[in-house]
Amino acid sequence: MATTLEEINAGVPVEVVDIDVHSDLAVEYGIRSVPTLVMKDGNIEVKRMTGVKSKQQLTEWING
Repeated sequence: MATTLEEINAGVPVEVVDIDVHSDLAVEYGIRSVPTLVMKDGNIEVKRMTGVKSKQQLTEWING
């Protein structure tokens, strides 16, 4: 989904994290399924989505 996220002009910073390399972040965020997207406002999680999604679904999630 990283490629699809790059295609979307989200208007916010997007960071892709490889949890095999950064397993500490997977634990910190309670990641149990891959892919998982976490949207934050500052340090506060505002929403989360798991599973592979289409470009349209990602756009709606980001803008929704």
